[in-house]
Amino acid sequence: MNSPENLEEYVREIMSKDDLKDFKETSTDDLLMYHHGLGTELRNHYNLWDEEELKKYISEIEHYHPDDLSYMWIVNLHRKLNN
Repeated sequence: MNSPENLEEYVREIMSKDDLKDFKETSTDDLLMYHHGLGTELRNHYNLWDEEELKKYISEIEHYHPDDLSYMWIVNLHRKLNN
């Protein structure tokens, strides 16, 4: 199973340095623009459309939809990259 603990490593593998730099420099208010690109990649990679797989990630949080979970991961990754 893929783990969200490896999220940053995975994103670094799939995004070019320029894309990662652009992502890091994106305003928090504009992160929704990554919903269809990066968000789709995360939903597919972590198999979030499979209800059983999704349950593994949401046992202690209140984000029950794959779109919500992938967006939460995008925001958290953005914060981590920007300290």
